[in-house]
Amino acid sequence: MDTKFASAERSSDERLQTEKKSIESIEQFRELLNSLPYVAAILNENRQIVFTNDVLLETLGDITIDDILGKRPGEALSCINAFKESGGCGTSEHCRVCGAVRAVMESQNSGKKVIQESRITSLIDGEEVSADYMVSATPFHWDKQEFTILTLSDISHEKRRRALEKIFFHDIINKAGSLTGFIDMLKDIKDTGKIKDYLKLAGTLSDELTEEILAQRSLLAAESGELELEFNSVKSLNVLQNNVDQILNHYVALNRQIEIHQESVNIEFKTDLVLLNRILTNMLKNALEATPEKEKVLIGCENKDGKIIYWVHNDRVMPEEVKLQVFQRSFSTKGSNRGLGTYSIKLLGEKYLKGSVYFKSEVDFGTRFYLELSVK
Repeated sequence: MDTKFASAERSSDERLQTEKKSIESIEQFRELLNSLPYVAAILNENRQIVFTNDVLLETLGDITIDDILGKRPGEALSCINAFKESGGCGTSEHCRVCGAVRAVMESQNSGKKVIQESRITSLIDGEEVSADYMVSATPFHWDKQEFTILTLSDISHEKRRRALEKIFFHDIINKAGSLTGFIDMLKDIKDTGKIKDYLKLAGTLSDELTEEILAQRSLLAAESGELELEFNSVKSLNVLQNNVDQILNHYVALNRQIEIHQESVNIEFKTDLVLLNRILTNMLKNALEATPEKEKVLIGCENKDGKIIYWVHNDRVMPEEVKLQVFQRSFSTKGSNRGLGTYSIKLLGEKYLKGSVYFKSEVDFGTRFYLELSVK
């Protein structure tokens, strides 16, 4: 059976029933677990669910413990990585960076309680839904058997708040402060030429300030399903050029080059231009931040099989662990609580523009992010 991380071994149906009955025999245990306000489950040595509280059952719908008996946590939660290998939850390469799987395995190996954060993206009614959890795995010995008490507390709102404080409020305050500084300096300047230069810089900062606010508003609306779209005809190359012109005035482009690929096409298609611009701007910012000064970022678009494919390329290669988490909500290479960039690219590009977002990052190639949209 395929496995690229944890063991794929599972208990027999007969053993699962025995383990379930053994746990159920503990007086008041169900009452204790049901008193918890978050998901709690008992796992056997093969990381399979043999008992759970009502919070998980209610989260998954109108089901009973028998409906998920023997499933692993990722399988019960419909994690998008749980079925990438035939061995199931814990056995794919993506599971190597899953806090839930790692917590359980570390707890089993050490015999101690382990707490980790975990980002899980579930496929619910055909749509990907991301959440952040605080995961606790604690050894539990009963009836000469080894179990693990697994708890998952949803901290998505807390992570969102912390991300807003770290990214949004920080950037907004900095830009607003700079704008105020420029305006104050204008009061004492007599040189008309300098006044024009400062006004131009102030205008750029004002535009960036507005864009930060609008981008955050779009993301919040997208996550809540309230984002409204307006599709109009655009020209593919014109969109590219406008994005490059805008980003050249941003600090991330300082001392870096941006080049539009010479074979980029200029075809007409319909899309929501505001959303497309947000995605391409994010792709460009990410590439520029990964690019050292005096080096180049390449951007282009091509028409292939009835689709317009936008791409942004830089020469750096992402570490393997970054590749496995790059589209997860709240994940960032720039430090704790700095995520949302690549996550928003995928959310907006796939859920709302009905396209496909993916990347390639390899030695001797570099890193290239793609946005593929239908032109039909």
